[in-house]
Amino acid sequence: MAETGIPCRIKDVNEAICNAVDEKDETYLDLMTRLSSKQKALLLALAHSGRNVQPTSGNFISKYHLTSASAVQRSLSSLQEKDIITNSNGQYYIYDYFLYYWLNKK
Repeated sequence: MAETGIPCRIKDVNEAICNAVDEKDETYLDLMTRLSSKQKALLLALAHSGRNVQPTSGNFISKYHLTSASAVQRSLSSLQEKDIITNSNGQYYIYDYFLYYWLNKK
């Protein structure tokens, strides 16, 4: 997208990210239709919560209006099996950065 011989600016990078996310809109909409309502709610909560969260904690469950720690744990396992989220040192992350960005627009 950057012109030849002209340095790429942050604005250009942000525009490229927005374009990439927009191109995947239908793919992400399809993905969301294949998730249960609890999985969707958890995925949105993870996208909006930032880092260093404990998704099975009472505070997290209450803040994002989730049902229970056991339901969150089942959804976490299911989303991991589908390679939508990953767990690193006890922290859960959305595997696809563009999906993360797309969910944050919701």
